[in-house]
Amino acid sequence: MATRATYYFDGLSFANAISLYTDQALNTLAADGYYSLGTIARRQVNGVLQAAANCPTCGDALSLCYDSTSASEVCCVGCGTTLTAFSATIGGTFNGVCGDTNYTQTYYHNGSGTIPAAGELVYSDANGVNPLANDYYHTNASGTSTFFRITNNTGFVALLEPCVTP
Repeated sequence: MATRATYYFDGLSFANAISLYTDQALNTLAADGYYSLGTIARRQVNGVLQAAANCPTCGDALSLCYDSTSASEVCCVGCGTTLTAFSATIGGTFNGVCGDTNYTQTYYHNGSGTIPAAGELVYSDANGVNPLANDYYHTNASGTSTFFRITNNTGFVALLEPCVTP
């Protein structure tokens, strides 16, 4: 059975990466096996990702709670997965996003920090159903003016950098 976890790749996109890692410093290779991001699947063999392939059509993916013994557990206790809310701008261009200080949007990420970190996922809804659109976004929710880039049509944070003024 497939499981969800956070992994890091050594490239600008999952489709072109060489290897997957379990740590952001890219020191520990992820286990050999199959991985997917959006509609792309790749197999890692001996620490090297094989050619990218399109995922087959297999129905709508849903993130559901599961318990093998009790409806009460899934209905009342739930899965325990909580997304972290933060404020940011609407999407913009690389050159213009840091100039936008209208932090009117609430987004949600799957990390525990105040703002998302590189490699995490960001959603436009609190249930984690709608990945944030590919674009650049600006936030100061952590107290530091920061921009981040979403790629791969999955809400994946590919870049997180401080905004600097010339």
